[in-house]
Amino acid sequence: MHSYLKGTIVKIINETLRVKRFFWKSDEGLTVDFEPGQFVIVHLPSIKSELPYRSYSIAGIENGIVELCISYKQDGAGTEALWLLKEQDQLEITTPKGEFVLRENLGEDICFIATGTGVAPFRPMLQILLNSMKAGKVYLIYGNRIESDILYHQEFLKLTEKYPNFEYLPVLSRSNGSDISGVRKGYVHPYYQDIFKDGRVAQFYICGWSEMIKDARNNLKALGYNRKQYFIESYD
Repeated sequence: MHSYLKGTIVKIINETLRVKRFFWKSDEGLTVDFEPGQFVIVHLPSIKSELPYRSYSIAGIENGIVELCISYKQDGAGTEALWLLKEQDQLEITTPKGEFVLRENLGEDICFIATGTGVAPFRPMLQILLNSMKAGKVYLIYGNRIESDILYHQEFLKLTEKYPNFEYLPVLSRSNGSDISGVRKGYVHPYYQDIFKDGRVAQFYICGWSEMIKDARNNLKALGYNRKQYFIESYD
């Protein structure tokens, strides 16, 4: 059994047709400490099964409010339950968990590779990494299908303006010709393969669709990187 914290959904943002951002605050005024990259387990008692809960990455915590960025899953009991929630509804979550966090040697080049809502754990990672002023070159290679699927786009663009060591590469597999700033076409793989073809010392953090993760792992191995240099979180 999990131990849950009682709280309230203080805001819901319909970010895209299939993605919602949920903002949760403790009813007891508790401060939720976390390491960027961790997740929480959400209690969903309306799910009629032995596992009435689901895990979701933390997209950020600000002023004690926990943000979860969640994509609707067709026939998924978890998102079916979450999509029924309204602002001011009660929701229970655990304290943050997980080991998908930044490693040491942050002066090395770091590449985040994400698809869809897999970008959620990278958002707080980027904030703490870039603010630390210890990072080498930092890349975010972020794949989606179409323009309207891109999450936190303006926020990432602003980070590129503020931090000269940060490069943001949004990639679309089904682009319809929109002129959204900086968008590349295709899939994420050719971009990190080209950047790191020289085999420089680097760390890779990968989160998103399982097929993308499988291909990225194989590609990084082919480039000469080993399991101690890339770290993986899958969500489908």
